[in-house]
Amino acid sequence: MEKIDKKNLIFIFACGAILGLISFIGIYGYNVLNVQYDDWLMRGGDISQHYLGWRYYRESNWSFPIGLIEGLAYPSKFSIIYTDSIPLFAVIFKVMSPILPETFQYFGIWGAVSFMLQGGISAIIIKKFTKSNIIPIISSLFFIYSPVVLQRMFAHSALAGHWIILCAIAIYVYKEYFNSFKKNIISWSILLSLAVSIHMYFVPMIVAIMFFYYIKDYIENKRIKESIIVMLSSITIALVIMYLLGAFYGNSDIIQGGLGIYSANINTLFNSQLTSKFLLQLPLATSGQYEGYAYLGIGVIILLLIAIVDIIDKFDMKINFKNWIKNNIDLVLCISIMFVFFIFALSPTITINDKIIVNIPLPSFINSVLSIFRASGRFMWPIMYILMILLIVNVINNHSKNMPVILVICCILQLIDISPVIKNLNLRFSNKIEYTSKLNSDAWEELSKDHNEIIFIPIEGEGNSEILSSYFDIDTIFDLGEYAIDNNMVMNDFYIGRRDSKKISEYRYKQWNDLINGNINNNALYIFKSVPFSLIDSENINFYKIDNIIVGCEDKLSETGKYKNFQKLNKNSKYSIGLKDNEYLINGDDTENGRKLRNNGVSFGPYISLSKGTYMVSIKGVNLDKANYDVCYENGKNTVQHNEIYIDSNLINYEFTLEQDVIALEIRVMNNQEEDIIINNIILENKNANK
Repeated sequence: MEKIDKKNLIFIFACGAILGLISFIGIYGYNVLNVQYDDWLMRGGDISQHYLGWRYYRESNWSFPIGLIEGLAYPSKFSIIYTDSIPLFAVIFKVMSPILPETFQYFGIWGAVSFMLQGGISAIIIKKFTKSNIIPIISSLFFIYSPVVLQRMFAHSALAGHWIILCAIAIYVYKEYFNSFKKNIISWSILLSLAVSIHMYFVPMIVAIMFFYYIKDYIENKRIKESIIVMLSSITIALVIMYLLGAFYGNSDIIQGGLGIYSANINTLFNSQLTSKFLLQLPLATSGQYEGYAYLGIGVIILLLIAIVDIIDKFDMKINFKNWIKNNIDLVLCISIMFVFFIFALSPTITINDKIIVNIPLPSFINSVLSIFRASGRFMWPIMYILMILLIVNVINNHSKNMPVILVICCILQLIDISPVIKNLNLRFSNKIEYTSKLNSDAWEELSKDHNEIIFIPIEGEGNSEILSSYFDIDTIFDLGEYAIDNNMVMNDFYIGRRDSKKISEYRYKQWNDLINGNINNNALYIFKSVPFSLIDSENINFYKIDNIIVGCEDKLSETGKYKNFQKLNKNSKYSIGLKDNEYLINGDDTENGRKLRNNGVSFGPYISLSKGTYMVSIKGVNLDKANYDVCYENGKNTVQHNEIYIDSNLINYEFTLEQDVIALEIRVMNNQEEDIIINNIILENKNANK
């Protein structure tokens, strides 16, 4: 075993890290490194979710497990893991919180550290294959300017920590220096613990590379018992870290739909998805295949073409494949690793361009397990890095005379290729901005004095477990989240992907039932998508439209005029059912002229709760005399008898009486004719309101 020159390796790492830091500042500027500057984090998108997750976690009481957030899904708690707030940094800085300034963000630090590690680790990987010091430093630029890292940083920031993949590859490459049992168990345990505390998607990537590491170890040393002990021990330690971070707390929705939608396309390594100056975007088969983005860049693609020419030039038809495999076991294992990742990244729906080649049927158990990592396209990332390393090593081995020139030219072309992305990122992040919340009305300040809870009730009745952004604008959710934390308030729901939807739904439904029964929480602000019809005759709640948000509370605020962007909503017995965004619609379209129902089209919903009594429905439109209509609840299981009052081509009037309180009531209009039907509006009137 060749003795490692640790001082030289540290020098190479430092050079790569410095290049990474310079590149980071060149792309994003230095403002994001100001820990007290957080306006850039509230401009919207997932980065706002990550930052607010950190803010709520920082203000949460210490509990066990230590990674639990309070106040974002009140009264439940959930793990910091599920807001993608980089748990490693969140825990460290929460410990330091007493000595930190009131406003503190670490996402800029995370970005700089990630770029530095990306440059440093990639440089020492390449150093393993060359005696030159300059070649690893040049090569590190391919990794620093990885298009995928640029795509993820400050969008899904934790997922930009690709240096952790490079760490696993580095352990594999420097295997002879990690050959002792002690070094093995320490290195893999630390790496898996880091993966768990950064982002869970890195865990299976690291485990897979570790598995092939021990396949190689078995081939070389015939050791299996020690390998199993190390793998099980390191995985166990990682599970303990997960437990401490609260990953197993409660009943978060770990298994989610979308497997196959967020896969990789076969074209992904060459599909720029509009990030290249030279190559056009290739078609995708699903709307979610952006998750499989793994564009190599034009410089790396040229290195691939050089490698293909080299393979063809050196190919021997008389080659003994058995001997070739034996003599090239590292290459065979690398190809095997890439193949495993490739199959998982593509599956279970194999696609090329916009064509679906095959859907692989999976047993329900396997489908459930794989759905934990539904964005399977992300597993292209290890393939991308292993391929980049192999291509650079090919130049080192087969083009030693022209090696620096080839790599420099390809590196320059790579940077030119992704220059539009770099320019856009620089424009977006380098200049300081001042964020202004959409909650501009001074009524919010007045309301914050006597309220300590925000309760979202997006739908009347029991509703369902869809995430909050299915009902409310995502920026509105973030602005209310910031408003709540600034005023020491809690929220019953938030934009959380893997939340305990059952508990959240149960609590929301309890609050709704309390409102229906006249029991209003006088400490709460209720946020509605629209004024709930079931509460229009309630004397216990007042409705206001503040900055276009429907707010309900017990307080009687002053009439319009005292506050800006403020309107007191008058209660009346009529409720206009919204017809927009193709919501609650089958075989039709919402147009400027109204809701169009084609043949076999159905307008349904809005799933409201009504008290027993008599109601009138008025439907205005075109060709309504050809329509069928009814009233039902419980998803059509029960229909309500109605009495027709008037009907012609432009108007339908009818009454119905409920003998009991119902939830999820629908007013349905069906078109069973060839000619289109147009619905302009549907009005529901409570005939009991004034009795």
